[in-house]
Amino acid sequence: MITNPEWLTRPRAAPVARAYPEDPARDDVGGAVVLACDITVTGGVGPCNVLSEAPSGFGFGKAALSLGNYFRMKPLSESGSSWRVSSPYFPTPSRNGSAGA
Repeated sequence: MITNPEWLTRPRAAPVARAYPEDPARDDVGGAVVLACDITVTGGVGPCNVLSEAPSGFGFGKAALSLGNYFRMKPLSESGSSWRVSSPYFPTPSRNGSAGA
């Protein structure tokens, strides 16, 4: 399992803001999610599952899963293999609407 992926693309502020759960956004609550995803030979993100989310019960895991199409990882080889990656991700929108890390 890859635990320190080299991302070629990640979601920008607008998709993150759209995916961010409504109640935490309104209450200025930040969150963190660790996803485990299958990575295709071209670096695309396949099926993912939530390994952890904090705080739980606010919908951060579901929101992070909805952002999978925005990620692309640098391919590791040309062997035709796919990989499993585990990476923390969920930027917290600041009050001005931009995404932080």
